[in-house]
Amino acid sequence: MTVSDSVEPNTPGRGKYSLQGLSRSIRLLNGLAAAGSAGMTLTEAAQLIETTKSSAFSVLRTLMDFDYVSTTGSGPRYRLGPAVLRLADSYSQSVPWLEVARPVAASLTARTGWTSRVASHIGGHPVFQDRVDAPGTIRFHTELGIRELPHRSAAGKAILACLTDDEVRSIISETGLPRRTRNTITDVEALLQDLKLTRERGYAVDDEEDDEGVFCLAAAFHSADTVPLGAISITGLKTDMPDWRLHQTSPVVREAADKITHALGGRSATRRS
Repeated sequence: MTVSDSVEPNTPGRGKYSLQGLSRSIRLLNGLAAAGSAGMTLTEAAQLIETTKSSAFSVLRTLMDFDYVSTTGSGPRYRLGPAVLRLADSYSQSVPWLEVARPVAASLTARTGWTSRVASHIGGHPVFQDRVDAPGTIRFHTELGIRELPHRSAAGKAILACLTDDEVRSIISETGLPRRTRNTITDVEALLQDLKLTRERGYAVDDEEDDEGVFCLAAAFHSADTVPLGAISITGLKTDMPDWRLHQTSPVVREAADKITHALGGRSATRRS
């Protein structure tokens, strides 16, 4: 069984100052990433970036010249090239706290039996950087490196809870509060009350707010600065988290966030139970 977190449809790169050619290249790379090992045909690539096959071929050939795209099979089919790995490696090195968070996430999965994820804080949004899958047949697959809406995930709400109400209102004024499930919070005042509770108990809850049947817990971590660097979360099935297990598991998630915070020179926030 696979449970996937989907992203809101969007069409970036069409703003006032966007360069059309660069926008097409980035959209094509994102499309190839989503296609995985299957890759894309030239026709599919052209449809994706909404241009002619000759123009799409020019974009692909340019990306191939820099090893960001490669070909496979007859046809041919296009897929991501090895240069993407170099960018990913360079990015990982530019986020030093990831090296601290990874073993903590692995330990958290070992202790809880749930999938652990680590998200960075970017403009009030969670962007998942790493994932440690739980054992078993169920997989909660979240694409890494995608800016998620903060109001319907535990990691997002853990980050928002570290901000002021005015900052939260400003973020929500840009993102809105689109509904995904019957439990998604779609009212600003209700969200602020949820964030108040998150601050008091020290962890955030996603109770089937992003995916039906899926439950998440998260807590924020930070360095010496009070602005959160990100959040660490666990994800599992709602049926596997009765109240008694929630009472046992939530302190474990808070401890994981505190461990990252302490390793980065920060101090844990004072919490009320």
